[in-house]
Amino acid sequence: MENENTQLQLLKQKIGSTMKEGLSPYGRWIDGKLISAELGEVVFEIEVRHDMVNPMNMLHGGATAGIIDEVIGIAVFSLGRVNFYSTINLVVDYFASAHLGQIIVIKSSVIKAGNNIVHVKCEIFSKETNKLLVHGSSNLMKIEQKFTF
Repeated sequence: MENENTQLQLLKQKIGSTMKEGLSPYGRWIDGKLISAELGEVVFEIEVRHDMVNPMNMLHGGATAGIIDEVIGIAVFSLGRVNFYSTINLVVDYFASAHLGQIIVIKSSVIKAGNNIVHVKCEIFSKETNKLLVHGSSNLMKIEQKFTF
């Protein structure tokens, strides 16, 4: 019998909502809209805002990496584990730019969910063209801290 996954249930209740009331202060700043949540997989939409861009009005590379790291963390959260997993590396490949006002779609999925290390990928697409803009991957390590709600 499968254990109850409180985290996934919480995410499913938030589908269609933004991250404004999420657990993560950084996630609240990102303010993405949750489109879907399944075990080990989440999809968000984010509008590129003025406070996310560089002087060329393109999504800043650091903001992009932060968005990927946040959404990867949420994909791991959806596994329903009691321990917190912390990023130990993050690889980001930038293929094309997102611009001010553009809606981007962020899809993250767990590739391998080991007990101590979880490997996750994340892709960012243009909502308008479905063009792949950015690909990221990360490994996260289980730490002693546990989630409390």
